[in-house]
Amino acid sequence: MLKRPMPVMQLRMAAASLLVLALGAACGGDESAVVASTSNGNGPVVAHPAEEDGSGASAQIEGPLSMSSGCLLVGGYPVVWPYGTTWDADAQAVRLSDGQVVALGDRVSGGGGYPHLPDLGTEFAEPLTDCPTNEYEEVAMFNAGDQITVTK
Repeated sequence: MLKRPMPVMQLRMAAASLLVLALGAACGGDESAVVASTSNGNGPVVAHPAEEDGSGASAQIEGPLSMSSGCLLVGGYPVVWPYGTTWDADAQAVRLSDGQVVALGDRVSGGGGYPHLPDLGTEFAEPLTDCPTNEYEEVAMFNAGDQITVTK
């Protein structure tokens, strides 16, 4: 079976993500700000450590929120949420930075991309390593500063 080649946009996004992470580390950035169930008790949410100014990737991420093996999935992809997203343990739901609550089964959509898990920095890849993936090992990564639309 032939493997799909990595699109140029995904290569650019992966390179930009690595550059941002490297600059953050060089400038004394706190890489532990990336939230994951194994790092700071924020449940299954993995989110960008800081809001970005740029628009980011131009793919549309869309699908229902589900959970499998303790991992949050959007449309069947492990997901990296925008900056400020947290886990609401009482509601067992995702709380977006604008206050919206995303329950399991709700549909979400927003801008982002689908980078390959091995191309992500360890801050993102490590918490998602044991999550179910598709045959291309892609992750749904919302842009760090974008708003997400929620449909109940």
